[in-house]
Amino acid sequence: MESYNPASEVNIQVESQSNIVPFQSPRRSASASQGSIWSRLWNGLFQLLMPKTEPRIVQKCEPNGNEYYQVYDPVTGNSKTFSSEEETRIWLDRRFYETSRNW
Repeated sequence: MESYNPASEVNIQVESQSNIVPFQSPRRSASASQGSIWSRLWNGLFQLLMPKTEPRIVQKCEPNGNEYYQVYDPVTGNSKTFSSEEETRIWLDRRFYETSRNW
């Protein structure tokens, strides 16, 4: 008959405790979430204050079914209307070439 040894139970308990993941304090989690809040706030403010340079293009349709494209260039403040997608793409390519050449 084997004798009862309480130390063997302690060893088992200690071994099982070694697999426990350390607790992360709520204070640390709160500061991490505050960082993301500040980051989102800063990004939103940055987007709001930065000038918009991308052209806005709206495809519209006349009552008779003809499609056309209205383009607004925020850099120059000019608006243009094109009767086809191809004309609009040509204008975009030229605009890109002109703005990249000026840099």
